[in-house]
Amino acid sequence: MSWKRRDKNIGGMLTFVIFLAMIHLLQAIIYTFPWYQPYYDPTIVLNGFTQATIAMIAFSIGALGLFPALRHFNSQLQRSTLPIRQIPFSGQDKLAYLYILIGIISYFGLGLLLRGIPSAQAFTSSLIRLWHVGAIIWLWEIMQGKKSLRSRVPLVIVIIVWPVFTLVRDGFLGFGVVPTIVVGIFAALRVRKAHLLIIPSLVIGYVALSIIAVYFDSRSTVRAIVWAGEYTQSPLQDVYNTLAFNFRWFDATDSTQLDWIDVRLGYNFPLGRVIKRIGERVVPLGNGQTIESAVLMLVPRALWPDKPIVVGGSALYQYYTGIPIQPGTSVGLSPVIELYANYQTPGVILGFILLGVVIAWLDYGAAQALWRGDNLSFALWIVPIFGLILVQDDLLTLVSTAVSGVISILIVNVAIRTVFAIRERKITSMASTGGHVKS
Repeated sequence: MSWKRRDKNIGGMLTFVIFLAMIHLLQAIIYTFPWYQPYYDPTIVLNGFTQATIAMIAFSIGALGLFPALRHFNSQLQRSTLPIRQIPFSGQDKLAYLYILIGIISYFGLGLLLRGIPSAQAFTSSLIRLWHVGAIIWLWEIMQGKKSLRSRVPLVIVIIVWPVFTLVRDGFLGFGVVPTIVVGIFAALRVRKAHLLIIPSLVIGYVALSIIAVYFDSRSTVRAIVWAGEYTQSPLQDVYNTLAFNFRWFDATDSTQLDWIDVRLGYNFPLGRVIKRIGERVVPLGNGQTIESAVLMLVPRALWPDKPIVVGGSALYQYYTGIPIQPGTSVGLSPVIELYANYQTPGVILGFILLGVVIAWLDYGAAQALWRGDNLSFALWIVPIFGLILVQDDLLTLVSTAVSGVISILIVNVAIRTVFAIRERKITSMASTGGHVKS
């Protein structure tokens, strides 16, 4: 469906489905292998997978059924509801580079300077996503013939170095891989014949599984190098040596490699545990308490310094699943688990229908802005998607990341419009007086 509607989406819906499948479908698949000895109780895993399948169906109903119907019957949803104000043409072709530059400055500069200020940290985290927003605009302009094909090489470098930075500087692979996948899916959807992507997708998927497997095997060592400074040559060289030493191609018959999918990536077991514990009345239903926290999270800490809401941690996860987590480790509930913990299956269905509608709406708005050449609006539409696809996090994190992203990009876009408006007025003034200005 995403390929048939490529002019109406940029891949947000497909990305959400892929990430949800990674934490639920992969674990279910390996439990069908006769040679694999399951780490968890298969019945509990099956119950979790069943609930995740319901969530996926509900998401599809919202994204592919309800949203198109709403857009068809409501004229207000057939056009962008965000303000459309393009910057002067002279700056439009520079916007991709500006966004990437802002993302780089935010990651290497502002993120470190403002690390101790919660609201400021949320602001800079959102600006970092402009790195990939700019990359998508750059890629789109190459496809439209607005940029030279020779610029593909620096673009590929800009995209590839991001996961390297997040691994070597922060010790996290997922933080770097997630936005890179978003860019990759956007590019894949631009291929007119979907069948041409079957073999490349299988190859990329296999390589990705191999890389993720070696990352989990090496994670403790990598983080000791990055966090504790326990390196002999340099962080980059030592991380590379560690990954190279532990590298093995993924082997579906190797139970030790399947274990990392089962234990570290799979969310069916914790979901099944929540279903079991609620059914046995070990823990009560949340009845919307965590959802209320997600709403309260929208209030800036600058306006509410004593706000009793904390992002991250594993308290909710441990409470509902009963699975102990090591101190200092942060594990999110995931939207499926959290919605079930609040309202059981009806909550999962309604919640994922709503998620489907919202992501489809953002996806459509981003695609329309891109086709119009309104790159400022495109950034506003796509940045919330980067937050909503974090399927291993709490709803609180998803909502706060999406909303803070919109606010941050609004501020940046106003600044960009202002700078170019001043520049245009200066050019006009110089021209009217017979002067000149350097471009």
